[in-house]
Amino acid sequence: MHSLRREDGAATFAMYWLLPHVNRYRAQNPRTDVWVSTRMTGQPPNFSAHDLVVTRGEVAAPSSRLSECMLLFREDLAVLTSPKLLARKPLAKPADVKSHHLIESMTRPQEWAAWLKHVGISDAFMAGGHRFDHLFVASQAVQDGLGAVVAPQNVLQEAIASGDLASPFPRLNFPGESYYCHGAAGSIDPATQKFRDWLVQEARSQGSMTSAARRAGGQRSRRRSS
Repeated sequence: MHSLRREDGAATFAMYWLLPHVNRYRAQNPRTDVWVSTRMTGQPPNFSAHDLVVTRGEVAAPSSRLSECMLLFREDLAVLTSPKLLARKPLAKPADVKSHHLIESMTRPQEWAAWLKHVGISDAFMAGGHRFDHLFVASQAVQDGLGAVVAPQNVLQEAIASGDLASPFPRLNFPGESYYCHGAAGSIDPATQKFRDWLVQEARSQGSMTSAARRAGGQRSRRRSS
């Protein structure tokens, strides 16, 4: 007998983090189907139609059907670019990002300004460049070699590990919003609880491996730009 779990999450998070994990879970639990739906920034989470809902930066009200909230992880924001662009325009120091087109997402309009301030660069300005409506569009543009973006390297960790993206300054990072997994308070059916607990453990395991992934991404970037 198959069991079905329904999960809802923000589009970029679902594309780059949730779906790869769902694939792994289904490989380990072939008799459980997990159906994922996505929403865009600004769309309110639908706590009434899903078994689990993942939110960014907000938690459900105590009166919500899915009022039990568990932290997955907090965003780890850094500069991301493509290996092919690094081969043409290496980034040896933070100020070198001014040689790249600085790509922005309209849903995250202050990330570049925050990163430049974080690393002490005060004379850069955002002129021209590409501005996209959502981070997943901006991330694809970065993979295509159009420029660099400030984005959560832990959300995009698999793209970094595969070589689709590179993190040239993985330790010049700062925290962003947190992601929370919401489920029903009190009694929860065993299949949903198993999947939720597995997802939380995956997020925590990823956190323990993040330093190694950053080092690998930085080393790969340096090799390809040398």
